[in-house]
Amino acid sequence: MKAIYWVIGVSACGLGIFIYLFLGDTQKSLPKIKLSYFVDENEIAESVDKILAQEISKQDFYWIGIEPDKLEQLEVVLKLKQQLEKNKPFRTVIVDQELGLKKEWLEKLKAVEVTSVKENMTALTELLGQLEKNKERYLLITASIYSTPLILKNQIHQMKTAKSIFPMTFSLAYFPIKAEYESRMLFSCNTEDHAGTSDWGCVVANKSRFIRRRIDEKNVKPWIGVMDLIGEKDYMLLLFKK
Repeated sequence: MKAIYWVIGVSACGLGIFIYLFLGDTQKSLPKIKLSYFVDENEIAESVDKILAQEISKQDFYWIGIEPDKLEQLEVVLKLKQQLEKNKPFRTVIVDQELGLKKEWLEKLKAVEVTSVKENMTALTELLGQLEKNKERYLLITASIYSTPLILKNQIHQMKTAKSIFPMTFSLAYFPIKAEYESRMLFSCNTEDHAGTSDWGCVVANKSRFIRRRIDEKNVKPWIGVMDLIGEKDYMLLLFKK
């Protein structure tokens, strides 16, 4: 009988480890805004602000990541910035030079500094660390692959490791609402590469595949989106504009 109990115990333990590893690898996000339809960019920003009102009220430091070739995301960033500034404006707005934003957009965003996040990591880390130490509200607008915590050793990961910075992050990504639209993704899901941007691309693709079957194609609103918590204070916002 002891032998039988030992076998059962080992099997149960093995099953538990398998489930833990399986879930640990696949369950990377927690839904905050379920599949939704929006009239415009302002409604998207208002929804984010409403859902995260408590968290936002306690936060002064933000990163927003976008995809350089998805210009429609800029309007979302602008409206989100306005929501975050409802009660208190940002002291400093920094825009990543690599995004290649035109002068009109830099003016709209009220950028006070334009710098390369990738090339000026050391100086920027010191600056952000000082801003947080002095409790000065700031917003950094960069690329999603730099702001998401899902890419190991990327810019936000390195800065957090090198200096005690604790921003809230919003990483925007194109939402492929149909399987054939995945070819439009800037950062694809390459399952053979787990070290680079595919870590981000695969999370975006897998989330999209999981929920796209529930999309109501008859809904006439031009925006479709979802938002998930993907880190302690990190959010992934998938958006599609018709």
